[in-house]
Amino acid sequence: MKAKEYLTQLRQMDRMISLELEKLEYWREMSTRIGGCRFEEKHNPNRPAEAPYVKAVEKIAELENRIAKELEEFVDFKAQLSDMVRQIPNFDERMVIELRYIDNLPWDEIADRCGYTLRWVYKLHGRGLLAFEGVMKEGDVL
Repeated sequence: MKAKEYLTQLRQMDRMISLELEKLEYWREMSTRIGGCRFEEKHNPNRPAEAPYVKAVEKIAELENRIAKELEEFVDFKAQLSDMVRQIPNFDERMVIELRYIDNLPWDEIADRCGYTLRWVYKLHGRGLLAFEGVMKEGDVL
């Protein structure tokens, strides 16, 4: 696996968690819209016996558990990546890689923060990726 692919995993994990949080919000909203169960004097075998919101509550619990697990994996992977990025010897290259992949900043904001031109940031990024591949080889991540 190339350095860029490895580093991009963090952003993909972040996107997946965001999507799961959107689903969770949807189900929470749905659970408040669903009315309670109306009991009839006669038993109707075609109607479910449980309240309609039970499925929404079950889905919410399932999503919360999944998100908690994904967040834990995200935090662990981010800490691992941060440790690896800190091993890049050149400060400028390390800073660009960290701002891009750990802090998830766009290129123009990285250039502004560093005080460099966008072209120079791209050059530092390329060099930083090569240096990160060396870190990956040393850590047997490839």
